[in-house]
Amino acid sequence: MISIFPVVKKIDSGKPVSFCESAYAAAQGADMVCVMTPWDEFKTLDWQKIMSCMRGRVIVDPYRVIPSDQASGFLHLVLGKDAGIGDLLTATVPA
Repeated sequence: MISIFPVVKKIDSGKPVSFCESAYAAAQGADMVCVMTPWDEFKTLDWQKIMSCMRGRVIVDPYRVIPSDQASGFLHLVLGKDAGIGDLLTATVPA
């Protein structure tokens, strides 16, 4: 199941997609969260609250939207020259 928030045109794609009213609702029970837009609103979310909603602890954040201090406790995957592939290969998901 894919949960989508915040601004997506609701369409009937025939696929198992749910539309959520908040990022917290979208994270409920999720194994992984993908932040696929660099919008400022994601910088101000309570990421520890997001973590408490999730089943897993993985965030894919290609635009490095989430401040490092807010990503504590997550496997925080980002793009960029300082996110070396060696780090990704040896990283473990926090308990």
